[in-house]
Amino acid sequence: MSLESILAACAAKAYKTDPAGVASGVVEGIAFRASIPEGTLEMSVNLPEANLAKLQSKLSGRYPDNTVAYRNFGIVVMLPKMESLSGEDFLIFLGTAAKEAGKIVILDDNFKSIKDAIWYGRTIYHNILKFCRFQLVINVAAVVVSAIAPFFGVEEPLKVTHLLFVNLVMDGLGAIMLGNEPAQERYMSEPPRRRDESIVSKSMMAQIVTMGLWLTALSFVFLKVPFFDSFFASTEQKLSAYFVLFIWSALFNAFNVRSDSFDIFKDLKLNPGFMRVFVIIVLVQAFIVNAALIPVPVFGWISNMFSCVPFPPAGWAAAILLAFTMIPVDILRKVIVGRK
Repeated sequence: MSLESILAACAAKAYKTDPAGVASGVVEGIAFRASIPEGTLEMSVNLPEANLAKLQSKLSGRYPDNTVAYRNFGIVVMLPKMESLSGEDFLIFLGTAAKEAGKIVILDDNFKSIKDAIWYGRTIYHNILKFCRFQLVINVAAVVVSAIAPFFGVEEPLKVTHLLFVNLVMDGLGAIMLGNEPAQERYMSEPPRRRDESIVSKSMMAQIVTMGLWLTALSFVFLKVPFFDSFFASTEQKLSAYFVLFIWSALFNAFNVRSDSFDIFKDLKLNPGFMRVFVIIVLVQAFIVNAALIPVPVFGWISNMFSCVPFPPAGWAAAILLAFTMIPVDILRKVIVGRK
């Protein structure tokens, strides 16, 4: 029985005894006793001082294969015992006496807050995974392209200042884009994770490798295929356009990592920072690339620092269209993975 199902069963049964308490999110006394689901063992231990180590030892030693509900001195502990959890993995304490001993402290002693605490904890975990996917895809491509491009006759496709800008996009601004992604109901239906489980799962690694290799392939197609030379008057213009392609690829890939399914544009309005940062990055890069068009010495210095020169609109269109392929390629990857 999952933690969510236990809480749901408790709430449903308690409602019959204390509907007002359930409505307020607080279930206690007789209502709590009546709410314990069938198959859940109840245990009363005399612990005036909530000692975490003793409590864990008693619960895990006495009931190693069951869900245990413990109530004493105003304390309620629900311990889910599932295959992937041990007795020390999850404890929830309610009550003043347990505030210092609990791994998760529900400040308002609200029964509903248990679910919310778990839900938002899982949301934070998922947002960390999204950021890791976003960052690692671009880092893999940047390292591979920079390492092997000289062997194909392309010297420094990404300059040092380009890489610094990429790191800025990947780290600080990337965290702002993906760190505030909204909570999804589906997170609560996921099974619990083991403590020793790797943060990089097989599906996550597949996305990182696939999209990293695709961006690497895009890079060499753009840099080496003669067709794209017709959009630019010089090598400097083409390398400036490649800088644009690389950053836009990273931005489009940010949509990919928002969801493991196909709803990558869902709930964007719930994370306004995402599109705000997207637009800021686009405008800043456009300014850097076109700074030399402004007849002021300081803007010429900025252009030289980033080794960028202005190039025609057709070159912008070519670079952005190639970058956009990051989205359909990842959708195709998800289709293939979904069929296996």
